[in-house]
Amino acid sequence: MAEALNILGPEMTSQVQLLGVNANPLKTQVADLAAYTRAHGLEGGWRFLTGPRVQLESVWRHYHIYVAATDDDIEHDAIVFLIDGSGRERTIYTTPMSYHAVGNQAESLAAGIARLLPGHPAVPASTQVSQRREEPLSLTRV
Repeated sequence: MAEALNILGPEMTSQVQLLGVNANPLKTQVADLAAYTRAHGLEGGWRFLTGPRVQLESVWRHYHIYVAATDDDIEHDAIVFLIDGSGRERTIYTTPMSYHAVGNQAESLAAGIARLLPGHPAVPASTQVSQRREEPLSLTRV
């Protein structure tokens, strides 16, 4: 997500609100999420939902998100929902959990976000990102 926002630039990004849902049942404290936010360069860039595990499990079920925790190993679906200004789910991206695919994912997400912004602004070209074509995002329009 951070790379998608970099591609969009500050003018478009100012019109976007990110909401992350905690998918780590072992780290549900605000301090845990603050550390995760810093590690991923998203300070001030998003809001994050967390709470007791039973409440998180309810959210995971509602959005059909698989989450499993074994010791310190967390496994979960990586899904991005693009929701328009009226609160309607417009596009669902299922993303591979692969760091080498981040560039292609970011480019696809940036384009999807731009389509939902007023005036549907063009996404700036990203030559570095477009060279990476492994593991594209899977998307579903709703």
